[in-house]
Amino acid sequence: MPLRIDDASTSYWIVNDAPAVLRGSSLTRYPISTEFLRSRRDHLKHGFQLAWRTIRDRFYDPALNHLDWEEVRLKYLPHAIDAATSAEFALVINRMLGELNASHLGFAPRTWPPASVDPSMRFHRTRHTGIRFTTDADGTIRVADVIPGTQAHIAKPAITPGMRLVSVDGRPATEHGCLARLFNGLMSENITVALAAPAGNDAADGEPVVHSHTLRPISFEEARELARNAEILATRRQVEEQSGGALGYIHIGRMHQQNFDEFQRQVFVAGHGREGLVIDIRDNRGGSIADHLLTILCQPSHAFTIPRRGTAGYPSYRTIYTTWDKPINVITNENSYSNAEIFAHAVQITGRGKVVGVPTGGGVISTLRTSLLDLGTINIPFRGWFHPFTGRDMELGPPTPDHPVDNQPSEVIAGIDRQLDVAIKVLTEEIRAADAHTPVRPVYRSQAAD
Repeated sequence: MPLRIDDASTSYWIVNDAPAVLRGSSLTRYPISTEFLRSRRDHLKHGFQLAWRTIRDRFYDPALNHLDWEEVRLKYLPHAIDAATSAEFALVINRMLGELNASHLGFAPRTWPPASVDPSMRFHRTRHTGIRFTTDADGTIRVADVIPGTQAHIAKPAITPGMRLVSVDGRPATEHGCLARLFNGLMSENITVALAAPAGNDAADGEPVVHSHTLRPISFEEARELARNAEILATRRQVEEQSGGALGYIHIGRMHQQNFDEFQRQVFVAGHGREGLVIDIRDNRGGSIADHLLTILCQPSHAFTIPRRGTAGYPSYRTIYTTWDKPINVITNENSYSNAEIFAHAVQITGRGKVVGVPTGGGVISTLRTSLLDLGTINIPFRGWFHPFTGRDMELGPPTPDHPVDNQPSEVIAGIDRQLDVAIKVLTEEIRAADAHTPVRPVYRSQAAD
């Protein structure tokens, strides 16, 4: 909001915490910087009291889970004001929040004083080439696999599993105890890796064939995303093959708008020609699109339509979103969280489908985040979710899978996914049972008298 407007072309504003003047289309800021002394103990006391009051006044349960919140304040206050570092202060705050035994609680500190950084290393990162490595018992570093979608995946000659890492940018692979150090540097600079062909592909003189590849690095975040996409495509092919083409597969990574947009697209891509959908929300950390997903999956059916020389359907342009009314089931694991759990609950409560996997953590609650002075930010579980029929508080109440299946770590490493296998089996059986029922056939007025 403008502080004052002298005329139609000049405004005085606060922009990014600094006074500013807007004249026409020209903005001039006047940032202010100053040093001052303050009592650290008083500042930490104020920050702690603010955190305590924020939870007291805004936590969704007015009884604060039957805690004597004043007693909790007195218990942790002395430790907060004596904290020597931001990490120690955060530990005290989080211990206090832990007394509530609720999900979505947490305090994230801002580091004080600012950590000194070597200017020459400020922009260095551990870069990823798209190649994932494994280490033999003797310390030999070899290629485990190559992530599709990276330069390494299309390199010539091909980079294949089993190749030995010889060097990175000319430095021997055995030079550092930590492999990551060989890949530290600027993201803007290419990396040259030298790889030796595995045994059996040696040159005639017995020396291994070594190929060098100069690759554009990507971040670890990009590498994880590409690897996950490749895994999803491989899983989709597996579902289609195991079901004989009857089922499609959609993975929902988060409960954000872009994930919903992708789900709508995948209803057409992965669902085209299929009789059912396996919806995978494992490792989904939540968001807020559960109700949008349900609008796609739970559209009420009040009629079907058939155009001349057409097939049965309903005009998709008349619904809010595209719809999917064929059978589904949902796979959860211990890392399905928050709005993902709400979605799994909703699928069960509405009777829309079955849940396969293991119980989730039970983080069924709404949260928001606010700042505490310059000390950090705190999460506030401000809105509870309650069962529509019993009124039961759903917080810490995970959806109980209709078909419990726990993937063991050794199975995951071996590429075995029993949760997926059961989801395919259960949904295939449901479709077969549905096919046994006589479908409704259209009866035209011209046939009504027959």
